[in-house]
Amino acid sequence: MKVGSWFEYAVSIEETGKGTAVFSERYVLESADGSKLLFRLYCGDGDCGTVEGGMDLVNGIFDRSGLRKERTETLDYSDDKVCTDLLVSDRCGGGERIWLGPDGIAYKDERMQMWSKGAIHRETRTLTAYSIQ
Repeated sequence: MKVGSWFEYAVSIEETGKGTAVFSERYVLESADGSKLLFRLYCGDGDCGTVEGGMDLVNGIFDRSGLRKERTETLDYSDDKVCTDLLVSDRCGGGERIWLGPDGIAYKDERMQMWSKGAIHRETRTLTAYSIQ
């Protein structure tokens, strides 16, 4: 992956009793130094700073350590269908799922965590567009 590559996600964050926030995130690769990556993150219409990533991460962003393949699923993406491997992790009080395409791209990432008093926090990122240089 080269400088200028980017990934854009539709983000939905749900919290029990607080409703749902919906916005977009765009990760633009600003620098690559060996296996270390630095992305500029844009949230909605604003600059949200930088995010460190790595070549060992999915899209340079998502950590797949501790995830296991559960099954294969077909997702709708940009007027097409993509066959993905569903990677899952059950963690204490929550879990994560990544839908990984055959091209190594994360088409969807979902994280859920149980908070105090039974509140649920769920973050879902769905790929809307990307460009790999």
